[in-house]
Amino acid sequence: RIDDVIQRKPSKVFLLIGINDIAKGIPDEIIMENIFLIVRRIKGGSPKTIVFVQSILPTNNTFKDFPNHKNKDDHLVTINFQLQKYGDRLGYTYIDLYSKFLDGESRLDIKYSTEGLHLNQAGYLHWVSILKSLNYL
Repeated sequence: RIDDVIQRKPSKVFLLIGINDIAKGIPDEIIMENIFLIVRRIKGGSPKTIVFVQSILPTNNTFKDFPNHKNKDDHLVTINFQLQKYGDRLGYTYIDLYSKFLDGESRLDIKYSTEGLHLNQAGYLHWVSILKSLNYL
């Protein structure tokens, strides 16, 4: 799909990717390199496109669903830190969503999800409000 994005030359692209690769056990370094490759391809093929790389969202391990996606907090923190660190160097804007979706126990707040991984309507509204408050939408 990257080629389709590049061909359309959008004004902005928002990436939020990585949790499924974490669940598959793909090493953090490979996940980061894949994200960086996507950014470089978009920037190379559509130089005027503003690229936003959003942090990987937290999960909540108190839910039964999606066990392979849960208890991966060390990976989330490591990857998110690196995504933030390389933003200027690779020419993208990093957006920290992770910290804005946490509950008091450092998990995805249950008000934003019904199964601990995917966002519900309140979660999507919260996400949009964050992007609007940063003047990215």
